Amino acid sequence: MARHAASWRESGVANGAALVLDVRTGAVLAYVGNVPGEALSPAAAEGGQVDIVTAPRSTGSLLKPFLYAAMLDAGDLLSDQLVPDIPTRLGGFIPENSTRTFSGAVPAGVALAHSLNVPMVRMLRSFGVERFQRVLAGIGMGTLFRQPRDYGLALVVGGAEGTLWDLTGMYAGLARSALREPAGGGAAFFAPHYLADAGRGFAGRSTNAGSAEGPGAGACWLALQALLEVARPGEEGAWREFLGSRKIAWKTGTSYGFRDAWAIGVTPRRAVGVWVGNASGEGRPELKGSTSAAPVLFDVFGLLGDSPWFAMPESDLVEIETCARSGLRAGPWCASTRKSREPPAAAAAAPACGYCRLVHLDRTGRWRSSTLTQPMGSLRAVKWFVLPAAMEWYYRRSHADYRPLPPFAPGETPAEKTSASLAVVFPEQGGTIYVPVDLDGTPGRTVFRAVHRDPRAAIFWHLDGAYLGETTELHDIEARPGIGKHVLTVVDGNGEEVVRTFTCLSGE
Repeated sequence: MARHAASWRESGVANGAALVLDVRTGAVLAYVGNVPGEALSPAAAEGGQVDIVTAPRSTGSLLKPFLYAAMLDAGDLLSDQLVPDIPTRLGGFIPENSTRTFSGAVPAGVALAHSLNVPMVRMLRSFGVERFQRVLAGIGMGTLFRQPRDYGLALVVGGAEGTLWDLTGMYAGLARSALREPAGGGAAFFAPHYLADAGRGFAGRSTNAGSAEGPGAGACWLALQALLEVARPGEEGAWREFLGSRKIAWKTGTSYGFRDAWAIGVTPRRAVGVWVGNASGEGRPELKGSTSAAPVLFDVFGLLGDSPWFAMPESDLVEIETCARSGLRAGPWCASTRKSREPPAAAAAAPACGYCRLVHLDRTGRWRSSTLTQPMGSLRAVKWFVLPAAMEWYYRRSHADYRPLPPFAPGETPAEKTSASLAVVFPEQGGTIYVPVDLDGTPGRTVFRAVHRDPRAAIFWHLDGAYLGETTELHDIEARPGIGKHVLTVVDGNGEEVVRTFTCLSGE
């Protein structure tokens, strides 16, 4: 910590903390509450006596693995199930990925490994904030004292405070659960302890009220497998190229305003947590988990020696056949499938893939057709992977192998809802939007967005029955809705229509 502090000082960062735990017993092996005093310059000495290990700080993205594991364990998710990654606005909350881009749809495990905010927020909305808060409190997070509505969906992206003590202990719990060997048997999630005679349990500085089962071995193992794919910093980035490379499941976190940089990692033997920042809460643009805390994490692991990796808990995972494209249980129209190991609840509750369907094409394969326009003998039935229009618009820009549906042949009439070519991205159905009030007291403007499968299509916009205008190519249009409830109607040249009701509130 003292050695790394020299580089932090150049960026105006004074403080740091580290914690090393024995995974099996929860015993503290190393405890650095702050950077050693001799490593601090006089200007940076403020806050040097604060024990950061027990100080509540914004968690950044550190809670994402627990949401992923909880959803798997509850049967709400499959490990590689596609989740939407599209522009999302939930009231006044607009989650964004760190890349400021969208991929349309992404496997849940990849969303965790790449720490994508939008898919994780949408997963939390599906799982429920109150439900997730109960999970976190049950596995050792003792700082969640507010009501679930106060945290909201930001809970999974840094909207809550946690301590390095609790969080490192929770990651150790993930490892214990995957190993299926908590000390003395019983629950896998329990607090760390630093007293020689404390043994297992909530001793030492824990703020937790008790132990809990938490997610099962299969769900925790899958979460750790996803965290193994996180890209490493600097020279560690090429770790896979070296024979016998050290496997570490790890996660970073960076709080809003660049006030906290976190990195926590586990092996079957050790859990290491690192925090870097200013005890005063002062943010710095260079302060990020991947560049400030992660190098310390891997230096510490380098001192701890090699560790075997987690064996698959086969008795806690069920093999099912899943769609190779969607990650959902294979349906009758999935062109390619694979075997997947999932927790029992997830395997039992998983729906069949709804993205793959049977499409009838004409002899040339250029048009979707039926016996209305083609002889029966000339039609070809083809299995086709089809995403909803909003997801497809972003997905096809980063997936060159994605094939959009061919258009309907002249004279054909689209009959199924699944063939919808038009989608409204914003506002969401029944949503609430906030529009600032201009200086003269009139409502400000907002921007509505739609997408269409056909890049040549024109879209016609109506707000509360009044015509707003026409868009082509990029389907964004400005409007000035008043305070209250509204109806947005969007129609394309083929008569396909989408209606959205929403409520507009003042941004004051």
